[in-house]
Amino acid sequence: MNSFTHRSNDQISVSTREEWDWCVVRQLPTMRSLIVGRFLSRTEAEHCCSFMKRMYPSSFFEVMFDASLD
Repeated sequence: MNSFTHRSNDQISVSTREEWDWCVVRQLPTMRSLIVGRFLSRTEAEHCCSFMKRMYPSSFFEVMFDASLD
């Protein structure tokens, strides 16, 4: 699966799924987890995680590094 990212010089580059190493995970009450989003950088993932925690204070979110090999 390919995703598009914008660069500062307005060129569009294609990134493969494997480059999206950081993810925000929501822990569900059933001891399962749900990936909310995938990011190229840890900083982007942490910003998203902070936003999700503010929007859904009763839910538990965390940033994880996805090292799985598909």
